[in-house]
Amino acid sequence: MKKTFSTCSKFPVALAVCLLALVLPAYLRATFPVLSDLPLMVLIGLAFMLDLGELAVLVLLSVYFLNWQPRPSLDLLLFAVLPILAWAWHRAWPMVLWLSVPLAAVLGVTIFWAVLGWTFLWNDPLVFGETIGLAVVATSCAVLIAHAKEKTVR
Repeated sequence: MKKTFSTCSKFPVALAVCLLALVLPAYLRATFPVLSDLPLMVLIGLAFMLDLGELAVLVLLSVYFLNWQPRPSLDLLLFAVLPILAWAWHRAWPMVLWLSVPLAAVLGVTIFWAVLGWTFLWNDPLVFGETIGLAVVATSCAVLIAHAKEKTVR
């Protein structure tokens, strides 16, 4: 029996993309301050191609990587819930990926910052616009990387 790319390599690729999204903002925070939301954006994008168990592993790994303290804060709880909600939204109302992934990313980042503080949205709309643009690009790239065409693996 031949395995396809989607059945044997989707989770390791998603794990690599998630780890890259977790490490990259730490190195580029001074140059690109909008990268702080990159792990959330990537998890929302990966919610459209992973099973719930695989997504839960990535979410728990990301929450542990971002804050290993025993008591989670509101932003970490929201960080963990938004990708799960994106997964449920995709399962309830399946749409084409090129439309649903950027829409979920924009909604996820907007909800994240709306709950944590509206002042960020109104005080600096240019940075919020950059964050939304990065959300669309990051989630689309995560989906393209982890959801490649099925190819036969020998």
